[in-house]
Amino acid sequence: MIAFAAFDSQVLKTLQIAVDRAWRNLPPDRRTSQIKDRIAKAVMRSAAEGEWDLTRLDGIAVAAVAAEPADTFDIEVRQGDQTLSSLRSVELPD
Repeated sequence: MIAFAAFDSQVLKTLQIAVDRAWRNLPPDRRTSQIKDRIAKAVMRSAAEGEWDLTRLDGIAVAAVAAEPADTFDIEVRQGDQTLSSLRSVELPD
C-alpha cells in the first residue's frame, strides 16, 4: 500500500512525466490499464518514500512493467447490507 504523502505541483508533474515516458515506450499490445496502474503505483510509492529524481523514477517506471504483478485485493467492511469502509487494490505481502 502507498504510504500517505503530499506532493506539490512540481513533484506531481515529475511523477506524471515518468509514468508517461514508460507508457509511451510500451508496444501498443502491452498498454493495458493494469500495466499503467502498476507503473503509476510504483512511481508514487517511490515518491512517497522520498525519491523525486526523474532519472531514477524513469527506471522505477520501466522496472514496474517487467515486475510480476502483486496480489491485490479489494476489501470491504460490511455490517449487514451496509458497507462501512472499503479499500481498493490493497497489496498483501506473501
